[in-house]
Amino acid sequence: MPEPRCFVLLPATRAHLCAAVAALRATPVLDLTSDAVAQVPAGAWVRAREASTAPGQGAIIAQAGEPHPSRPTWIERVDGSPAGPGFAGVVLR
Repeated sequence: MPEPRCFVLLPATRAHLCAAVAALRATPVLDLTSDAVAQVPAGAWVRAREASTAPGQGAIIAQAGEPHPSRPTWIERVDGSPAGPGFAGVVLR
């Protein structure tokens, strides 16, 4: 079984807090579903409506669409349905 992770969801306007979250051994996730961010800090994940439009280099939590071809992509679900081909897993909300 994979090791559990603690995700801290941050508004895009609070990207400067990513380093503090990472220092606490949690994974910072910038929520880009309502605001944009100029630059995604290294090590941060992003939450986006679709993976294909997500900036940055880290993993993506997508609300819909297909997985990103070159980045780990998780699909966000409100139920326990499977992730589907190409996704790294499911994030339940």
